[in-house]
Amino acid sequence: MDIIINGVSDDCPSGASLLPTQGNYWLNILHVLDSHNENPALGDFLRRLHQLDGQWIVASPIHWEATHNDAMIVAMGQELGLSDDKARNLYLQVKQFLEEDGCSVYYHDAHLWLLNPSDKPKLQSQFLPRILHHSLLPILKNMGESLYWQRLFTEMQMLFSASSIINQNNEANVNGLWFYGEGEFHFPGKKRIFSNDVQLVSAFPQTIMSLDLQCKLDKNTVICLQNQQALDALLDKAKKKGLAVRCYWNNMACQITKQNVLIRLWRSLIHANKKKNDC
Repeated sequence: MDIIINGVSDDCPSGASLLPTQGNYWLNILHVLDSHNENPALGDFLRRLHQLDGQWIVASPIHWEATHNDAMIVAMGQELGLSDDKARNLYLQVKQFLEEDGCSVYYHDAHLWLLNPSDKPKLQSQFLPRILHHSLLPILKNMGESLYWQRLFTEMQMLFSASSIINQNNEANVNGLWFYGEGEFHFPGKKRIFSNDVQLVSAFPQTIMSLDLQCKLDKNTVICLQNQQALDALLDKAKKKGLAVRCYWNNMACQITKQNVLIRLWRSLIHANKKKNDC
């Protein structure tokens, strides 16, 4: 069972083991729903969320560093310290640049912008969280034989370095965009998805059901929480059913393992005997 929470946590629940988080509510959702894909089709998922036509990919602000023979992305998402106001202003500069190149862009949030490349060469990229602190050279090399995306990656670095928004007080640690999330998204057939996120339920009414705390939980259940209000009740319900739960916050993730069935049986017997002796 998976629970994705649009929020942060100070610590893991007792007895839980740490898992990698993708650092963002939407990235975590795609990680869970499209986990068998090396590059989950986040662009198509967000396109459908916003009811956009055409084929869309994702452009995310990043900080990357180059050495004499390699390069790597060293920061993304909240690590960049990019406020929504600065992100929107920076987005407008990028929007103007890309529209002059025949592309369309759409602002989802400070860390996820959508790009419709129109007739540009096909992108072959990799999911941003999975390449953090990895060598970029082989990834850039495989982006396409036309070199369009490699050139655009460099042009974004030049645009950002000249941006007064980025250079002002050096508040935002952003110097480029990473393009990824291409392909067509399909919901996994075996997953039962619930959410208290009105936007998600409205966009995918045939697939994502409105969360009801009386809903049946099993190992194939996925729950997307816009806030943490229902989390404790869901964890308690999963514990009573003996389900292992993976929780994904924006800043951390963990797995709460299911209790051994013999331990649960022993505890229930102890509880029953105690009630009998109290009579």
